Amino acid sequence: MFDRDSILLVDKPAGWTAQGVIDRLRELTGGDLVGNVCACQDDDALAACATRWFATLEPLASGVLAIGLGAGTTVLANVALVDMEYLVTIRLELVGAAVETEPVPSSEDLMSHSAVDSAMRAFVGDLRQFRGSAVEDAVFGAPTHGVDGLPPPPELAVRQVTVSRFELVGLTRPDQNVLVVQAHLECTTGTYVRALVRDLAASLGAVGQMMSLRRLRVGPFGLERASTLEQLPDVLSTSLRD
Repeated sequence: MFDRDSILLVDKPAGWTAQGVIDRLRELTGGDLVGNVCACQDDDALAACATRWFATLEPLASGVLAIGLGAGTTVLANVALVDMEYLVTIRLELVGAAVETEPVPSSEDLMSHSAVDSAMRAFVGDLRQFRGSAVEDAVFGAPTHGVDGLPPPPELAVRQVTVSRFELVGLTRPDQNVLVVQAHLECTTGTYVRALVRDLAASLGAVGQMMSLRRLRVGPFGLERASTLEQLPDVLSTSLRD
């Protein structure tokens, strides 16, 4: 029998929501997991939760999803899940103003390995991020830090985050003005990775798209300890508590 008061680590596949993973758990346990996933903060409300995930992942992303079951929600709430580790794939395309800048730089100069690596390193440290609108999240490239030093529009949500590592690990050029970049990212919980991609692209005079995002670690929980959806039936047949 699985332990309903435990912490479960799931390797969420791309295309699935966190709620979808919870629903799958309920199916596998015959509805034994009851209650709704919540985002409550106080101890009394948290104790009433039967299931809760921590540090959610959007459908596009894959990787470690930490799920507290029963009393495991309280245990998980007290674990320091303050930092994350990701492998992110980014598409960068040089457009418009950057191409017309005087004197005209070449795309090789603007988007060379060294230029991209240097631009990434400039984002390491404490950052004030502006998430932007849903449209801006879908189409990157416009700076969210204002134009010519102007403050951000009031509708942009501001968040203080820390990036401890943003390192180029791979680069291909499928077209003269297009780069596909793989980067290793370590950051605090709550970092807007899409906003980081958008602002990186803007710093290079490009537009950017997050093609994929894989979470390798959440707090102390690494991907090597996570179970795939296919492995869950076997995992749930044994105790989940370490």
